[in-house]
Amino acid sequence: MSTLDGSIVNIAYPAFSEAFDADASVVAWVGIAFFLTSTSLLLTMGWVGDFLGRERLYTAGLLVYTVGMGLASLALNVEQLIIIRAFQGVGSAMVISVGAAILAAAFDPRERGLAFGLLGAVVGVGLASGPAIGGIVLDLLDWRAIFYVRFPLGLIAVPLSWLMLERGGRVPGALQLDVLGSALLLFFLGGFLFSINQAGRLGLTSPLVVASFVFSLFMVPMFIWQEKRALRPIVDLRMFHNPTFTSSVITLLAHFQAWAAVAFLLPFTMINGLGYTALRAGLILAVFSVARSVASPATGWMADRFSHRILMGVGMAIVSVALLMLSQLGADATVWQFMGILSVGSLGSALFDPPNASSIMSSVPPERLGMAGASIATGRQMGLSAGIALSGAVLASRQAHYLSAASEGGSSFTQASALIQGAGDALFVSAVIAALGILPLLLGKRRSPGA
Repeated sequence: MSTLDGSIVNIAYPAFSEAFDADASVVAWVGIAFFLTSTSLLLTMGWVGDFLGRERLYTAGLLVYTVGMGLASLALNVEQLIIIRAFQGVGSAMVISVGAAILAAAFDPRERGLAFGLLGAVVGVGLASGPAIGGIVLDLLDWRAIFYVRFPLGLIAVPLSWLMLERGGRVPGALQLDVLGSALLLFFLGGFLFSINQAGRLGLTSPLVVASFVFSLFMVPMFIWQEKRALRPIVDLRMFHNPTFTSSVITLLAHFQAWAAVAFLLPFTMINGLGYTALRAGLILAVFSVARSVASPATGWMADRFSHRILMGVGMAIVSVALLMLSQLGADATVWQFMGILSVGSLGSALFDPPNASSIMSSVPPERLGMAGASIATGRQMGLSAGIALSGAVLASRQAHYLSAASEGGSSFTQASALIQGAGDALFVSAVIAALGILPLLLGKRRSPGA
C-alpha cells in the first residue's frame, strides 16, 4: 500500500498543478508534507511499537493511513490536500517504522538478505503498478480517484493484518516518549526542506529562505543536545559510532533522493513537456520498478554472500549514470530511450537496496533492531522528501530562467521546451548527489555490531 501510494501520487503531480492552478514547487508539498510528518515520527513510532507491540501499531497505522486516503479524495484546495497528506503520513510512520523489525525478527541473520530481497520485490510491484494504475485512473476519471479507488484496499488490509500477524507482548514499565526530540526533528526537516523548495522560486538571498535555513541549522545542536539527555531518545547516537551503519545510512539518503527526482520530474517532462497522456507516462515510469521487482530476490541472495559495500557502490554508480543519461534527453526523446534508461536505473536500485538494508540491520546488536529498522525507513523518507523539494526548486528556477531568456530574445524556448530543459538540469543535480553518495562507502571501515 505504501509504495503504491508513493508512485501513484507521483504521476498525479501535473494534475494537481492544473486542478489547483499551482506551480511545481507548491504541489511538491503534497508529497513533502506526507514525508515530513512520517519522517519526524518514524523513530518515535519504532519505540512505541517495541513498547506496545509492533503488530498492534502496524494495524493501527493501516487504519489511520486508510482514513487519510478517504479524506484526501475530498480536499477542496491544495492547502487542504497538503494538510490531509500530513495526517496520512502519521499512519505511514506507524506502519513502516515497525515493518523492517517484524521482518528482521522473523528471519535468521544469515537469511535477512534474501528476506529483504523478497521485500524489495514487493516494493517494486507497488512502485511499478502505481504509475500505470494512476495513468488509467487520471485518464478515465480525475485526481480524486487516485485516492478513493484505493480506499477499499485499505479496508481489506486492516482486518487482514489484525488476523494474520501474531501479536507480541507489551514491554513492562512506563512508555517514555521523546516528544521534544520528535518536535525538534520536525522543525529541522520542515525548515530545511522549505528553504530548499522555496530557494528556486524566491532566490537564495530571499530573507524567508535564509531565515528558514538558519532556523533549521539551529535545530541540529538542539536536537543532539536533547537526544543525549533523553531517557529514551528517538535516535541512539551511539549507533553512528559504527562506520558501517553511518556510511550505509548516508548512502541511503543519496539513493532515495535520486529515486524521488525521477518519480517527481518525469511526469512533468512527459505529460506537460512532451504531451504524453497520463496512461502512457505511467506505463513508461512503471519500467523504473519492474526490473527492480525481478532482480531484488537475486540481489538479496547476493547480499548474503558478497560484500555489501561493493554491491551498494556498484548499484549507486548505475543509478547515477542512469540519471545523467535522463538529464540529456530533450524534446526529441523516444519512448524506448526512456524505457531503456529507466530499466538500467531500476537494476541499479535493485542492486543497492537489499545489501543496504542488510548492512544496516547487521551492524547493530539484536536489542537495537527496532531502532535500526526505523532508521532505514527514516533515511528513505528523508531522501524522498529532500529529493522532491530539491527537484521542485531546481525545476522552477531553471524553467523560469529559460523562459526569461526567451522573452529577452536570447533563445527560442517555449513553455514546454523550457520545462524539459529545467527538468534535465534538476536530474543532473540529482545524478551528482547520487555519485557523491558512493564516497561514504569508500571511506567507511567495517566494525562489529556491538561497537
